[in-house]
Amino acid sequence: MILEEQKQDGKMANLGAIGKLIDSVGSNADKLTESGEERQATLTERQRIDSTSPFKLPHLVRPIIALIALLLQVGVFVAAICGVILPEHIVYEIGALNTATICFYFNSRRNEKINAKKTAAAIKIEKIKARKERKRNRNN
Repeated sequence: MILEEQKQDGKMANLGAIGKLIDSVGSNADKLTESGEERQATLTERQRIDSTSPFKLPHLVRPIIALIALLLQVGVFVAAICGVILPEHIVYEIGALNTATICFYFNSRRNEKINAKKTAAAIKIEKIKARKERKRNRNN
């Protein structure tokens, strides 16, 4: 009976090792197919699409998530004031979630503002080029 349990434990360990191997191959393949710059460009493009979308939901997703994270953090503070003892890992996880969400939110806002300025500058450049082309056509 003990021998059979040891065999099953060995099989489970082998399955775990195989799973880790598959995960590492997948993550390495992801790293090889898309560089950090490409990932950043993809993220920036998605944020630009969200910011220029005519629908309200893409504009409201980040603020809603930031508010939920903030409310969770406030809930932890209220629980602490009321004397409710929460598991330590919950407190840390909610704090980390709140910090990450707020950092992502403000970074996204910064990227939106930068993209808006780049778009405005590109429009001005195109207008200047068009005026220059018209002047050149008149002179010819």
